[in-house]
Amino acid sequence: MLTAEAMMLGLAKRDIQIARINYQENGNWAFLKDEEPFFHLHLYGRTINSKIQKWGEALYFPDPSSDYYNKTIPLNNEDIYEIVKQIEILETSEKYNLENWM
Repeated sequence: MLTAEAMMLGLAKRDIQIARINYQENGNWAFLKDEEPFFHLHLYGRTINSKIQKWGEALYFPDPSSDYYNKTIPLNNEDIYEIVKQIEILETSEKYNLENWM
C-alpha cells in the first residue's frame, strides 16, 4: 500500500498521472522450479491516457521477442527518485506507523 501510494504521488510530481495500481503477486511461480513460494510483488501503474495497454483493458504481456517492448518507456532515475522520496515521507506518517499495524 505504501509503495503504491508513493508511486502515485511521486509520478504525479513527474507529470505522470497514475489512476490505478494493479498488483500482481508472483511468488507462487516458484512451484515451476519445485521451490517454496516467496514474496514477489509487481505494481503496475495504470494511466487513463495510456496509448499501449489502454485504460480498462486487462494487462497482457506480449512475447519478449516481439517489437512491443521497443515502444515502452521504463521509469527513469528521476521517476524512481521521486517514488523513493515519497516512500520516505509516507513512512513517517500516522497511516503507516508500524504500531498501528500490530
